[in-house]
Amino acid sequence: MKQSQDYFLLTGATGLLGQYMTRDLLAAGHRVAILIRGNKKQTPSERMEAFMQMWERQAGTALPRPVCLEGNITEPNAGLSESDFAWVKANCGNAIHCAASLQFREHNGEPWRTNVEGTKHVLQMCNDAQIKTMHYISTAYVCGHRDTPVMEDELNVGQKWRNEYEDSKFQAEQLVRDAGFESLTVYRPVVITGDAVTGYTSTYHGTYLYMKLAKMLANNTEPDENGVHHIPIRWGLTGDERRNITPVDWNSEIICQLINNKEAHGKTFHLAPSEPITMHDAITFGTKYFNITGIEFCGFGRKPDVELNDLEKWVWAAISIYGAYDFMDPVFDTTNLMKYAPEPKCPKLDWDIAKKLIDYAEEDRWGKRKPTPPTEPTLCVLSLLKEESKKEPVAAIQGDDLLGVNVLGPGGGQWQLSIDGDSIADFAPGFPLSEYQATTATIDIEDLAAGINDGRSLLDIFRQTV
Repeated sequence: MKQSQDYFLLTGATGLLGQYMTRDLLAAGHRVAILIRGNKKQTPSERMEAFMQMWERQAGTALPRPVCLEGNITEPNAGLSESDFAWVKANCGNAIHCAASLQFREHNGEPWRTNVEGTKHVLQMCNDAQIKTMHYISTAYVCGHRDTPVMEDELNVGQKWRNEYEDSKFQAEQLVRDAGFESLTVYRPVVITGDAVTGYTSTYHGTYLYMKLAKMLANNTEPDENGVHHIPIRWGLTGDERRNITPVDWNSEIICQLINNKEAHGKTFHLAPSEPITMHDAITFGTKYFNITGIEFCGFGRKPDVELNDLEKWVWAAISIYGAYDFMDPVFDTTNLMKYAPEPKCPKLDWDIAKKLIDYAEEDRWGKRKPTPPTEPTLCVLSLLKEESKKEPVAAIQGDDLLGVNVLGPGGGQWQLSIDGDSIADFAPGFPLSEYQATTATIDIEDLAAGINDGRSLLDIFRQTV
């Protein structure tokens, strides 16, 4: 039987939106556990530390850590070990399924392996762990190819797909809806771009294609005496075509706001802008930044009534993956969004924001810059707890004398301790279960290190912090 429903289990925490949601959920005081896989260069904890330390550098202060669970949604039981699954079953009553592959065309099994098979594994794990509440991050483009307004309460209307990403996400959303959750809230973002304030992104899709294309064109043509690159290119667009693009920070803020509003649960939300941009805007951002002239919007559609030159053919081929969206991006109904989260309004992607996005992309070498490695923690709380208790962590603790521990900063984390006199009898990840009365000690990792250097015991430091 479920003992606590305090923790949210989040998949996709290392993705662009997932990084923001981890930060914003923790900032809102939620208890968060992230399911994260290691890679060839980093362990799951190191991957978590990389983006959490980025948030700390930006905030200028130490931040709490989520509970980090090693897993992989493309594996049965989401790749969780028996002990980690036991912890999820004891502590998590809510799931936020954010993990997804953004590939438009099938390659090495994607996007199907992550978006469909991975969703099946997450759903089976949730069923086995008795998780009854799901917040699912879908996409507005489960609508497929539509030239009529798309309503929030629609899913299957016999639509056709423009690519395999849309098809796979449609199938995934259908699986989630059929899974029988007691509460299911679905969030459907449109195209997500970088941070409207800082320009940060960890992935370069959508509107970045046109920005990078402009950079490539400028790099391969000589400027005139005024530094202007004159590159005559005829586009089949009128320039007035609508594009729905929203910044990642707004998406995360709105989703977290809706998660915090129980009256919004059980509904579907299109996360679409009130003011879409045009294709003229999307292309001009890049040409203005890189000082390019000569783009002509001819409006002849996909079948040119002129003979394209070699450069024009190359440009058309380069954008073909997004071509279907250039000519028709649907109107998305936002009735539920306006009712439950009308503020803050989505910032319109204007020149000021676009410049921040390109500035960051240039600094990041368009994703090729070597990432800042996480700082080696001064202390590792897990190692200290193992040393002091002489035990490995358990899934959950039952008892009268419990202490919650919240250590902020690298190497920190959230723990529940069972106290026996002046020693730690047992410990488990996460705060004590909600039905137990327990105090919580919050301390910065640097203050903890100073206390240990003064010769104080770990438990003594925690107790004096309460």
